[in-house]
Parts: sequence; structure tokens; C-alpha cells
Amino acid sequence: MVGEKETKLIEDFFAFSGWGAIQVINLQAEAKRAIIVIDNSPFAEALKGKSALPVDTIMRGTLAGLFSAVFKEEIDCVEVECAAQNSERCKFIIKPKVEFDFTNASVQQQLSHE
Repeated sequence: MVGEKETKLIEDFFAFSGWGAIQVINLQAEAKRAIIVIDNSPFAEALKGKSALPVDTIMRGTLAGLFSAVFKEEIDCVEVECAAQNSERCKFIIKPKVEFDFTNASVQQQLSHE
């Protein structure tokens, strides 16, 4: 079961890495899903207003890896809002890869079909 200890560890990891302030806003441990927001992503802030696409590839990979370890299953991550695209913050959907809609262009761009 995923609890406060695991989410605090992930939040601290990002803060200490200088990768922005992360907040787990929705955690469904049994369904192996989460919604994460990050304020002050250094990657998105550097490209603020300069990108038509989400830019936090390193964040996505890191979140997918961390949550795969926490959930003990292969998990993937898609960025659905990005500060580089003038969103207020970056927002990520985390869940098993098979649950993503690969007819969605943003999902296709960010995740491999393999």
C-alpha cells in the first residue's frame, strides 16, 4: 500500500533535486494511478511560452520510474499541462501504460506503443 511515507519521499526527492515543488493531488494506490503537479519546473520555466508541446521529458521518466517502484508494476506518465505552454503549472497523469488512450495525439507523442 502506498502511503504518506512514499509520497513524502517523492516530494522530497524533487525538492532536493531542484526540480520544482511537486504535489501529489490524487493518489489511487489500488488502481495504481496518480495525478501530480509540479510548480517551478526548471525545464518548463526555461522554455516558458516557447513550446507548443510539453517539455518535461526527464520529469515524466523520473515519475514513471519512481511510481513503478512504489506500485511494483510498470507505470507510465503523460504530461497533460505544461508551464512551457503557458499553463500555470505542469500536470502529469500516472497509471499503467495499457490504460492510456493511444488515439490521443499527445499520448502518442509522449509514449511508445511498444
